[in-house]
Amino acid sequence: KDYLMSRELCNPALAVIRSVGGLGAEEILAEALKNPGLPCAAGVMNALALMRSPLAVNEYIRFASDINVNTRASAFNALAQSGSPLAYPVLHDAAKDVGYRWEHTGATASLLEYARNAGLAGDLKTMDRICNLVMAKCNDKTTIQNKSAALKIYTGFHGTGAMKVLFKAAGHPDKTYREAAFQASLLVPGKEIINKWLDFYPKAESFARPGIIYMLGSFGDELSLPLVRQAMNDADPEVRAAAVTAVSKISGNKAIPDLRDFLLHHTGAGDQESVKKALMTVAGTTSIGELRSVLGEAPDESQKTIIELMAWNSDNGFFNDVLPFTDSDNPDVSLAAFKALAALASSENQLQLTDLMAETDDPDLVRELQSALARAASMTE
Repeated sequence: KDYLMSRELCNPALAVIRSVGGLGAEEILAEALKNPGLPCAAGVMNALALMRSPLAVNEYIRFASDINVNTRASAFNALAQSGSPLAYPVLHDAAKDVGYRWEHTGATASLLEYARNAGLAGDLKTMDRICNLVMAKCNDKTTIQNKSAALKIYTGFHGTGAMKVLFKAAGHPDKTYREAAFQASLLVPGKEIINKWLDFYPKAESFARPGIIYMLGSFGDELSLPLVRQAMNDADPEVRAAAVTAVSKISGNKAIPDLRDFLLHHTGAGDQESVKKALMTVAGTTSIGELRSVLGEAPDESQKTIIELMAWNSDNGFFNDVLPFTDSDNPDVSLAAFKALAALASSENQLQLTDLMAETDDPDLVRELQSALARAASMTE
């Protein structure tokens, strides 16, 4: 214990005491904190915080007004972990003094950690009081992360009993806070919360709907499929994009028919990019092959996407499907086809590539063919 009072030996001594652990170590560290000249007070409080020790609460409170920022931060953390009723007014006032913003002592974060520990100890009244306070006080960019943390803690203890607060959060103008509501919801088990969100969706603000659809997809429950499929044809492109992702999360490769229909009927650049990413997530060679039958009659934008998917798949079996589209009247489709050949070519396609090279003058397209020929040559046995 005497070594803790040595500026040179305090930290090594602390490490040894921590390694021993147990009530004896806790008592030694709590006793050491009574000395205001303790050289490694912050480290000792950090060690006691890991033990969730309430033995030195009065000392934590004294160090909570220390001039050193790191020492104050350690004191706030130790108070939060102690669970002592004496810690609450200190942490409350510290958070209030900094306007519930993030700062280096982590006062508000410690207040919220105290709330979590109170809830775990069965004191939901204190947990509610703190979370509701922080959610009420934090409404700008400098405090929204603490508002979000409070919402997650509150939801974690109340589950579907927090729906009123979650629905309100879904209508908040700050996307960070809306996302916090969705993330918190995903941690609530059971189907009841899915049904609550499905019922709420028609009443939700338009800006909240993409996030709700994405969240429903992340639940992965087929209960949401009717709404998600409906959202794939929504007038809002952000809702459509979220729905495309959601249907692939819920149904996996069973979503291919839905995604294929979307690919053919929504030809905007954003829609095509969304469905391409979704298909890359769930489709294999067989699934991509199912797009062969629609490639010829598909809109130009969809043809380009299908060709890019075939290239991504890298299966040589798609080479002859793609080759005719190098002659497309649409320059975007033609370029996609030329680029795809480099990913699809095999040694058997060298003559076809050489013939196409003889017919091609554009330097950029020639470079694509050179890449395709190099790949084909490398695959020659």
